[in-house]
Amino acid sequence: MWDKIVAFFTVDGFAYELLLSFLPILPLLRPRKLAAVRIPIAIVALILIACGTFPYVVGTNDFLSSLWYLMLAVLTVCAVRLCFQGDFWNALFLSMSAYVIQHLLFRFSKLWEFVLFRAGVPEGSWLYVFTYFLSMAAVFSVCYFLFTRRLEKEKNFRANNIKLLLSTMLIVIALIILNRFTETELVREQMEYSYLHLFHIFFGLVCGFILLDSLYTNVYNKKLEEDIGIIQLLWQSDRKQYEMFRQNLDTMNIKYHDLKHQLGLMQAGGSGGPWLKEALDAVNVLSLMQKTGNETLDIVLVQKHMMCDAAGIELVTIVDGSLLQKLDETDIYSLFGNALDNAIECLKGVEEEEKRTITLTVRKVGEMAKIEVENYVPSEVKIVGGFPQTTKQDKENHGYGVKSIAFIVEKYGGIMHFDVTEHTFILDIMLPL
Repeated sequence: MWDKIVAFFTVDGFAYELLLSFLPILPLLRPRKLAAVRIPIAIVALILIACGTFPYVVGTNDFLSSLWYLMLAVLTVCAVRLCFQGDFWNALFLSMSAYVIQHLLFRFSKLWEFVLFRAGVPEGSWLYVFTYFLSMAAVFSVCYFLFTRRLEKEKNFRANNIKLLLSTMLIVIALIILNRFTETELVREQMEYSYLHLFHIFFGLVCGFILLDSLYTNVYNKKLEEDIGIIQLLWQSDRKQYEMFRQNLDTMNIKYHDLKHQLGLMQAGGSGGPWLKEALDAVNVLSLMQKTGNETLDIVLVQKHMMCDAAGIELVTIVDGSLLQKLDETDIYSLFGNALDNAIECLKGVEEEEKRTITLTVRKVGEMAKIEVENYVPSEVKIVGGFPQTTKQDKENHGYGVKSIAFIVEKYGGIMHFDVTEHTFILDIMLPL
């Protein structure tokens, strides 16, 4: 009985192993419309084809056996393309990932078989089945934590390095053929549990991990390069906005002082009526200019105070801008601008007036400058991979403000932390002085 179970999962069950090998990369799969119908149909079709052709092909001829495994690989790519979002290259990337994970599972389970056989455990023992499932849990966990988690928060990743994908595919094909011929030859020569076979197992494990690492590192780096490119464009835009607002503020300050002086003379003369007080209140908006000890931060705070006043939001600041002299002007504008913009955007939909408050503090803690932005959040904010997830519908094109903050903090050797407790969202940044 145990012989049949072991054979089912380790030999005849290749198709099942391949399907199960998608589990570690499940967070990377984005279902298409009607996926609830497409996926079961694809799985059943793949299993029926595999089980229907297996007895007539595998074992009869090594070359035909290798072609059978390749046929399943092609069908898997087609199934992924049918059921999940992304182009052909994404489908190839995901399918090869599952194929290599299955290969690692096969080799790791073979390693346990080698150990058990050498330990004198009789073939067909329940230990073989136990170590098989142990191998599955170990391989799937390692692959998830080492590879999938790199891309898990990047739902819009693209596997567009065609040269790498094709070269990896050729290596996988070579491994399939090599594995099939080597396994058959070792059994034929009664060397299935020899040290030569042990070397073959380790060789397969090393190749599998190298393939997965190169695939995922390349896709991750490509995504990182794209993010950096977008953030650099945003920085250029921020610099232009900063220069324009600074020039406009200088002009407004001149006009403000002239107008305030004229209105003051009118008020002293007792002329103007009720409209004079309204006019004085209107020009006093520029009195919002704080002297924090950092001119750039002063300009940012004037702009954000104006935005908050227009939106009915109170911005409370306790700031020592002298701690930020080390930072570039554009970095200060981008960091505080993005942090406060996110808080303002969050509070725009809050109706309770007492909750429409943003608190910004910049103070010295030891040899660090501590920047903290605190505001109310009406709904739960999920923190994934250390970053808050955007609530916008178009998630692919949002979230770059937070990434921009992260790049600036990393640029100056600082650390950043997000925290959500009882409807309070806190952005905490520590920058070394």
